[in-house]
Amino acid sequence: LVEQGERAAALDVAGHGLDMTGEGSKTELARWTVTLAQSADDSVLALHAAQIAFTSSYELADYQVAERVAGADWPAVKAELLEQMARSTSYHKVDIYLYEHMLAEAMAVVDGAYWSGDLNRVIQATRAEFPDWGIRKCKRQAEGIMNEGKAKYYDSAVGWVRTARDIYLQHDRGAEWQAYLNGLLETHARKYKLVPMLR
Repeated sequence: LVEQGERAAALDVAGHGLDMTGEGSKTELARWTVTLAQSADDSVLALHAAQIAFTSSYELADYQVAERVAGADWPAVKAELLEQMARSTSYHKVDIYLYEHMLAEAMAVVDGAYWSGDLNRVIQATRAEFPDWGIRKCKRQAEGIMNEGKAKYYDSAVGWVRTARDIYLQHDRGAEWQAYLNGLLETHARKYKLVPMLR
């Protein structure tokens, strides 16, 4: 229809498709509709499509499109989108929460996951405001490796220890850091590969 110059009809069909229920993702249709609706100055359909694009993908790029399209209506739209996302099982939640500086929510997502590839990113984003959370997470990661003597992963363990050190020092807690390091050196004194790395 677009290729035949029938943009209005194309938008009618697209709008109908977006409102249909059933299986299958509407992400691509919604993204396409946003662009076409904006070029036709149909702000209502553009916003509707932008919201559907996000709630079918939960990706940051779609969230940012919805933010731009919503304009002055963004506060209300944002609240609705975040509420829908919170009920989802999307693994993109952390991206949105960090974008919105919703640090407690980002930490809660990581806390609720058996394993999270976002852990280091959330630690870095929260270290200024929630240092104890980051330090605790780093210690857990490092100690899990060191206590089990997983020598081939000592590099990773020391990386987590280093991050904990940096957070301690960032908050002028050098004495706490030194006490923790001394404790590690004492606990793992017999691990001849690990001790030089910790030192």
